[in-house]
Amino acid sequence: MRASLQTTAEDAAPVRAGWAVRFQESLRDRRRMLEATAQDAMGLQYLFTTGAGPSVPLYRGFQARYQQAMRPPAGKSQVKPPEPEKPGCYEQLVGGPIKLLFCKPWAASTALVFACCKDDGPQPGKVIVPVRKVYIVLNQIVLTRLDTGVELPALAFNMSLDFQSWTWNWTASLHKDAALHLGRDTDGDPAQFLANVNGVPFKLRLERTSRDRRFLPQERWSVSGRGLAAVLAEPWAKSMSFGSPTQTLTAQQLAAEVLKVNGVSIGWDIDWQLEDWQVPAGAWTLQGSYIDAINDIAAAAGGYVQPHNTDQVLRILPKYPTAPWHWDDVVPDFEIPSAVAEVEGTEFVDKPDYNRVFVGGVGAGVFGPITRAGTAGELVAPQVMHALITDTTVQRQRGLAELANTNRQAILTLTMPVLPEAGVILPGKFVRYQGSETAMGIVRSTAVSWAAPRLRQTLEIETHA
Repeated sequence: MRASLQTTAEDAAPVRAGWAVRFQESLRDRRRMLEATAQDAMGLQYLFTTGAGPSVPLYRGFQARYQQAMRPPAGKSQVKPPEPEKPGCYEQLVGGPIKLLFCKPWAASTALVFACCKDDGPQPGKVIVPVRKVYIVLNQIVLTRLDTGVELPALAFNMSLDFQSWTWNWTASLHKDAALHLGRDTDGDPAQFLANVNGVPFKLRLERTSRDRRFLPQERWSVSGRGLAAVLAEPWAKSMSFGSPTQTLTAQQLAAEVLKVNGVSIGWDIDWQLEDWQVPAGAWTLQGSYIDAINDIAAAAGGYVQPHNTDQVLRILPKYPTAPWHWDDVVPDFEIPSAVAEVEGTEFVDKPDYNRVFVGGVGAGVFGPITRAGTAGELVAPQVMHALITDTTVQRQRGLAELANTNRQAILTLTMPVLPEAGVILPGKFVRYQGSETAMGIVRSTAVSWAAPRLRQTLEIETHA
């Protein structure tokens, strides 16, 4: 039995609790810094399982050309063996290093130039100017008077020579104090100077002097002249008669007799580089100076005269030592890269495309055509006559000179410093220029220009297409 419970109750009245929040206007340019924790993920690999069974062979069809077989003819069959592979420039030893072939003697130079010395490619030049980022040259030109030994520094200097000139022409600008050393020597002859162009010597004669007032208040002297060979021409040499009326001589002996007076040498020698030939007695006479006679003898065979730099020697050189259509096989005297030389210009010259010329003597000797090999000889050049064309040797040389100076030509003008490797490059030297296009040609003129401290030589090179 439970006691009863009694309680008092009434409906509750809803009461809402109040909310109190403290706040203020916050700064809107502030943001809470967010931080996150991260690390390198780990690669998750899934196991991939596949099944395999025996493969099914797949057959493909092949097609081939064929013809009806024939019975071989009687006799022996000549089987041409396969041509062996041409070796490269260097021989690779089996299992070993490369065998280097040195085709030039040792020289006291740090420039190592690797070139192919085999016959299956262009031959390297006799003097190769290496490619460098920077060429450092200490330029200097000093004129030394030979009889007194006085050195005269040149403020400016120029000299030039081409294949049609037989001596150097030069000019210089000197300080006013040089006036005391510009007179003639004790014999009354023009003074001789030794010009040292970056170590390359040249002997020159002083022929003209004048005051130069263009640089006032500093007064200078302008001097000019020619090379040693100037003594063989007017006004230093008188006009004489030359020839061999009584005996047969070779052309080289005839040139040596020109440089004699009453059988005695005048002190000059001949460096003969043409093919020699016989000249009958009385076939040739000439009235003029020594150099006029030498030039005429050289021109008969298509040659020219070039002076030695320092000695009393005249070089007799062929205008074309090799025909232009064979220049690809010529070993150049100098190989010049575009890094050291710049092209000032290219002059294109169009000449008739002759392939035959008639060459002969005057009154005596031979006469006949000279035809370029491999041509029909249908384009005939004007005939050439000279009293010294007395046999086929000189006839062939003169004919080559006439036919070589034909077709389209390009005269390339290069400017480069006077380097120790190359020096001053003379006319008649073969040059291969390695630029955007390789050009092979022969030097026709050389000009040296000095304006302290800049020294340059300018070459005109004859090239053929």
